Amino acid sequence: MRKFEKIGGAIVFLLFLLRVFIGTDFNVVLRLGLLFLSLFYLWFGFFLFNRIGFLDLLNKEARSKLNAFTITVGIIMGIVYSFCILSIIYVIYFYALMQFLIVTAAISIIATTLLIGVYNTLNMPLQKFYNQFYKRSLIIGSVIIALWHTPIDKRLDILFKKHPDFIDAYKEHRENPSEQNLEKLKEARSLFK
Repeated sequence: MRKFEKIGGAIVFLLFLLRVFIGTDFNVVLRLGLLFLSLFYLWFGFFLFNRIGFLDLLNKEARSKLNAFTITVGIIMGIVYSFCILSIIYVIYFYALMQFLIVTAAISIIATTLLIGVYNTLNMPLQKFYNQFYKRSLIIGSVIIALWHTPIDKRLDILFKKHPDFIDAYKEHRENPSEQNLEKLKEARSLFK
C-alpha cells in the first residue's frame, strides 16, 4: 500500500506540474488522480497507517498488535487527509466554498497533527507510528498552506492563463454573484472541463 501511495503522490505531483505549465489539458486526469488519492486515504488509511493487510484482520495474532488508539488515529487521519485532498481539488478548480474548505482543511490537519504530537510526548513507545503522520502532514499541509496563502487572482493567472474568458467570468461572478454572471462562469468553465 505504501508503494501505491508514493506512486500515486508522485503521479499527482507530476500532473499538477503539467497542469500549471501546459494548461488545462490535464484537468480530468489530475482531478481523477486527486480523487483516487483521496479515496485511498479514506478507505485504506487505517490499513496503511497501521501497516497491516486486509487478511490480517482475520488473524488473531495480527489483530492483537492493534490497540484502540492506533485504530482510532488511523481512521481519523485517513479522513483528515482525504478531506484535505478534496479541498485541494476545490482550490485548484475554483469551485464554490473553496476558501472555506481550504481553511477548514488547514485547521484540521494542524489540529490533528498537534494532538498526535501531544500524545506522542506523553507516550513514547509508538514513535514509528507517530512519525508517519508528521511526514504526511508536513507534505499535505505545506500544499494546503501554499494554496491558501496564494491570492485568488494569482492562482487564476497561474492555473488558467490560457483561458482569459474564465478569469474574467470568475472575477465578475466574485464581485457580483448574480444569476447572469453565474451562467457566464458555467459557460466559460465548460470550455475546458
